[in-house]
Amino acid sequence: MIKKLFNKKNKEIDYRKYIPNYDFDAELSTYEAEKDLCKISTIYWSLLLENKDLKRRAINSLSDTIDSMNRKKLILLDKIFRSTTSYSWSYEWESESVNSLLDSEISQDEKVNIIGLSTFHPNGYFREKALDELFKIDSKKILPFIIIRTNDWVDVIREKATKYLIEYISKENFVSIMDHFILFKHTAEYSRGNSYKIMEELNQLVNTEDLTEEILTSLKCRDNHARDFCYTVLINRRVIDSANLINIILKEPIAKIRGKAIEKIIKTLSYEKLYSLKDIFLNDKGYKVREIALTELFNRGYFDTPVKLEFALVDKYYSVRELARYYMRKLGFKYFIKFYTERLQDSSTNEYALLGLAEVATINEVDILKSNLNHKKILVVKKILKSLSIIDFNLCESEVIDALNDERVGISNEAKRILINNKGMFDFNSVYKIYKETNITIIKRNAAVVLCNCPKWDSLRFIMEFAASSDESISAIGISALDRWEMTFNRSFMQPTATQLEEIKKSYIKYKNNLSKEFIEWIGFILKKL
Repeated sequence: MIKKLFNKKNKEIDYRKYIPNYDFDAELSTYEAEKDLCKISTIYWSLLLENKDLKRRAINSLSDTIDSMNRKKLILLDKIFRSTTSYSWSYEWESESVNSLLDSEISQDEKVNIIGLSTFHPNGYFREKALDELFKIDSKKILPFIIIRTNDWVDVIREKATKYLIEYISKENFVSIMDHFILFKHTAEYSRGNSYKIMEELNQLVNTEDLTEEILTSLKCRDNHARDFCYTVLINRRVIDSANLINIILKEPIAKIRGKAIEKIIKTLSYEKLYSLKDIFLNDKGYKVREIALTELFNRGYFDTPVKLEFALVDKYYSVRELARYYMRKLGFKYFIKFYTERLQDSSTNEYALLGLAEVATINEVDILKSNLNHKKILVVKKILKSLSIIDFNLCESEVIDALNDERVGISNEAKRILINNKGMFDFNSVYKIYKETNITIIKRNAAVVLCNCPKWDSLRFIMEFAASSDESISAIGISALDRWEMTFNRSFMQPTATQLEEIKKSYIKYKNNLSKEFIEWIGFILKKL
């Protein structure tokens, strides 16, 4: 049996004899400066020191760290603390007292944080002791630590935490529960044992109690999941009339949550109320709300002529424009190209008219699209390039290659994707010229990736050059492509042309000293047989 640190018969104990021989002063200084969560398990040892100053510093640092964390970060800390803490400590944590980690100056908030952190300890006996101590503290701050333990892998700990929370769920504690709702959601999604009963109990509460005031208070909390949950309860329980509830929902700052709530309630609105709110809905910043409003107004007959839907054809979001075109087609309208071409002259809608035109263009609009490739908005240029490549890549090959050489990252990346999707259909030497001449890293890398994705025998000469490069980022691209080329070699039995073989042999001779011996021997054997 290992000696226990706190042997009552011997009060003159060298604490450092039982804990790692760290320079805790230096470790604490580093942690205070860097706040590296992976160091927490090291700092945690400081809580056992006799040196009051070091122990106090450790309490301050660990408590400050926990105070600075949001709910999701606590879940991460639980995993980090467990994964960076050895399971084979030469220390009997099961015999340790949780209160030995505290000092006489500790505040209640610090006590919650230190004992709460201890509930993340890998030793199950000690973790259970910490949880029991946590239950004794009269503070709502203990809640997140207990919620996390409802997903503990030890049955006894999990059941204790679950029992506590089921008893905690009440009308009086509803607002506090909503403040920690993301943890409840986490527990429900990744539950062990009977922890699913916690959400069942919460759902039972909201379905039987009048929580209107508590829910309205909780709509001010920062937890997005909690607000989403509260809107659902308000809509399902119908404790507030639809008109007032809409006004509450429209104040929701997150567009996705606002859209989900509007979608659930909009069908309950009278036509008069829907009509009075249509401008608010159709001008909402969240595209989802605009989509929902378009659909509901169309289904109720408000959009009975194509003209009424024209405004949505130049919406800033693609799915809204597409939805508008769908409903206009149902009304017999089909002159979208003419509409967008005319709107190009209007500076207020030019950008979105271009996006719309790119979505419906045919080969007849290629010249118009090309003339707008100098547009200042990256999104517009990307959309035009994509549209041109879909219409006919052969008609825009040079423009796409030019775009690969664009200093704007988004445009160069879009050109890269298009060229990869059309491998074997463009002039490799033009792309290789860009690779050799550019001094911009992202352009050079994009050109290298494109050339590595050329057809089998066209790409090999470039791949060997890139793999042998002194530039680490280019070399990484080349080596990865070289491995992929070797692995897929037997998927195609097409022989190289005389020109391809000549280029490959030149590259082989030039770069073989900078490539792996295994590959050189293998490719050398292949080349001899060709």
